[in-house]
Formats: sequence, structure tokens, C-alpha cells
Amino acid sequence: MQLLRKITSRFFIAMLTGSVLIGYCGVARISWATGEEESTNLYTQYTTTFLQKLDHLAGECDQAGETMLAERIRNWMPQRESDKMYLFHPGPPAANESRQSELEQKFQELRFEQGEDLLELSRRLATGGQVTESVMVLSEAIYHAPHLAEARHLLGYQKNGGRWITPEAEKQLAQGNIWSDQFGWLPADHLPRYQAGERYYNGRWISREKDARLHADIKRGWKIKTDHYEVTTNHSLEAGVQIALKLEKLYGVWWQVFAAYHLSPEDLKKMFSANGIPRRSFKRHKVVYFRDRKGYVLALGRLQPGIENTWGFYFENRKTAYFYPEEKDSEKITLWHEATHQLFSEMISSHKMARLKNNFWITEGIACFMESLQLGANFSALGGLQEGRLPAARERLEQTHFYIPFDRLLALSGSDIQRDPDIQKLYTQMAGQATFLMVTGNGQYRPGVTDYLCAVYSGTARPETLALKLGVRLVKLDSQYRDFLLGRQTVRPEP
Repeated sequence: MQLLRKITSRFFIAMLTGSVLIGYCGVARISWATGEEESTNLYTQYTTTFLQKLDHLAGECDQAGETMLAERIRNWMPQRESDKMYLFHPGPPAANESRQSELEQKFQELRFEQGEDLLELSRRLATGGQVTESVMVLSEAIYHAPHLAEARHLLGYQKNGGRWITPEAEKQLAQGNIWSDQFGWLPADHLPRYQAGERYYNGRWISREKDARLHADIKRGWKIKTDHYEVTTNHSLEAGVQIALKLEKLYGVWWQVFAAYHLSPEDLKKMFSANGIPRRSFKRHKVVYFRDRKGYVLALGRLQPGIENTWGFYFENRKTAYFYPEEKDSEKITLWHEATHQLFSEMISSHKMARLKNNFWITEGIACFMESLQLGANFSALGGLQEGRLPAARERLEQTHFYIPFDRLLALSGSDIQRDPDIQKLYTQMAGQATFLMVTGNGQYRPGVTDYLCAVYSGTARPETLALKLGVRLVKLDSQYRDFLLGRQTVRPEP
């Protein structure tokens, strides 16, 4: 949503990937630091024991000459850093499980036992009304034990042959379609001809070149539908699919991190008692991906002054996010940022005008925090003092002493921030403050931040809301933030 920004950031690919999760406004009671102590201790106990068993098994693999398996075992869990949060992804079951060695079978058994323990812990957390913690643990349970049927059903997966699939995939497969990471959902017998360069249009086969001409106008662009998105593009079918896949990854991570934004403790308890996520009205988030900057500016210039200075923009009144191709790293950052605005705005009933008056900073700060998303093969990471805009925030705080205290920042309106001559400095600071609130002290402020975001987006927040939700004076937050950003705050990583 920022009009005048040039983003420079440094992302690295961690060996992880995001998780599916759910949440609800106003009832965040979960953080590893502030949740029920007994449950936290149980999680730590399970994890510590599991890590010890993995280390022993990796040693056995080394002795048996199974070095690749030993490496996989040692990389199974993340090497946690205290300035980041980590999210597990309930990925697909491994292939060729019937042809495992004895040590591979032992690894699978250890993971299944861990999955069962975490499933029971998730149930206990749900009973206690700890929404986010419960679903995070549930997602990790599936990561360890992909065939854990009860956990799969709880998150909405359906069994199809030997695979666990989403309801959308189940519907598509029932219609005789298959998914291609290149072309999206297609009738099964169409895929070979698509791979050969043909395209199906209005009941007949045409060339790829003619298909491109027919979709050159964005109004007649290709439409790609996934579980949670509908992407319209005049770039190419393949490019639209790739954008949709990236958005789905972001969605899974966002849904986990902000679980308590849209799922209540009551809904969570019903989920366990009914063995599945409560069904609600479903609508895909709309995204338009232009072929080039010229088309983007031409289409949106009359709607938003200064659009030519942006790389992407979410129009809340249209409930649509718009993008065009740019430099590779910058494109990903812009995609994460604007799509985050879209999710916060559309996942609950939001009131834009109220948050434009005050507390506007957190809507941009939290989108900047999501820019730090580091995707990988097994789990995802968010945050980090060396990620995204934080190095610039630290440099400005140290060298020029630029800092707007929380009490002044909370009172600023959207127009105050967008018209500020120091807008670039403000954005780096807001990124730093949002990251601080999400990761410091093992996530001690994370539940309150979710409550605060809900109040901001629902239009009930006031300048004093942040302090009330976090239970701490703003001047103390100023001091803690400085210590965090300058590396003076030492905390242990989350379990």
C-alpha cells in the first residue's frame, strides 16, 4: 500500500516450508512464552526427547553407511534462531515407503510417535482455548507423520487413494482434471497436447501463439484458480500459475502465524469434536497480474495517483490485488506485502476508514514483516535482524538516531505517513517494530499483536489500544525495541 518505496532486502532460503493454520480475532492466548506452562513444558519435553532420538539414529546411519539418510535426519528439525519464528508444513506422504531400509523404517516410526504425541497435545491446547498454539502443534504433527489420519481430517484434508488432498483438489479430480505446476488444472487428456504447445479455446485446439493473442487484453486474460486464489493475467498461463502457487504458499504461512485472527476458541473446540474445520462461505481472493508495467499503470492510473511508483497494489474497495513483473527478489517482496494487506482486509469484516485515522502503522509494519518470509523444503521462517528492511532500520537508528516513539507513531493517520518526507525511514522503522513485536521474547507479544490487529482492522482501535492489548507501557516498548534492533537483547529461541 505504500506509494513511494524502493525496497532493498536480502533473503536467504532456509531449509523449511510454511504450514496451514487457522485463527480468530480477539482471543489470542498463545505464544510459547505466555501459553499454559504445562502445555509448553510438554511440547519442550516431547521435542527434546525427539531430537535426542534423531541424533542417536543419525549416528546409527553413519555407522551403517547410510550417509544421505543421516543428513536428512539431521536436517529434519530447524536450527532455530531467537530473532525468527518457524512454521512447519504438513506436506505430502513420502514416496516408496514400502521399500524402506530398516533404519528408514525406524525414522518413520519415531516421526509417527512424535506426531501422535503432538496430536494429543494439540487437543489439550484446544480444550484450553489456546487457538494458535493448538493449530501450530497440529500442523507440526502432520509434518512428522503425514499419514496421521485424524490430524489430516482436522485440517480439512481428504484421502484419495494414497494421497491426502484438499477439498478443491477432490472436486477437480472428480471432474477428471489433473493439476500441472505449469498449466494449472486441466482435463487429464489435455496435458500432453498443452506440453506439445497446443491450447484449448472455445471447444477447439489452437496454437500457443494464437491463444496468447486472444488473451492479450487483461479483460480476456487467462484465469487460474487454486484453493484460495483466482489469478487473472495477460502475461501467460504459465506465469499466472506460478504467481498463484507463490500466493498459496504465503496464504499457508499467514494462516498459521495469525491463527487467532479468524478462528475462535469455540470454533477450535468444534473442529476437534466434529473432526474437521468448520465450513464457512468460501470466496477466492482475486489477483490481477499484468504483462508489463505499462498495462499496470494504464489500467490503474486513474484509480490511484502515484501508481507508477509502485510494483504492486491492493485496492481494498475492489477486493483485488494488482501486480506486474519486476526484478525477481523485488517481485517476491511486493507480492508478500500486498497479498498480506489483502488477507487481513478480506478474512474478517474490516473498516478501512477507521484505521486510516490512527494505528495505520501496524497495517504497513506487519506487511513489511511478512516480506521476510523465507520458504524452504520442510519449514518456513519469518523475521530475522538481517532480513528485509531491518538492516536499514538498524543503520538509521545507530547512525542518524532516526526514531519515532510508539506513542507518536500510533497517533499518525494514513495520510500523515504517506505524505511524510521521511516515508522511507518510517517504513524501515515500522518493519523493525512489527518484527520486534512478533518475535521478541519467544513471541511474548504475539498474542496481543493479533488482538491489536483485529481491533485495528475491525475499526475499534484507539491510540491506547496497543498498550492495553500487550499489557505494557509504550515507553517500555520503545526501550525494548532499541535493545532488540541493536542486538542487546538476549533471548533463547522458541522450543
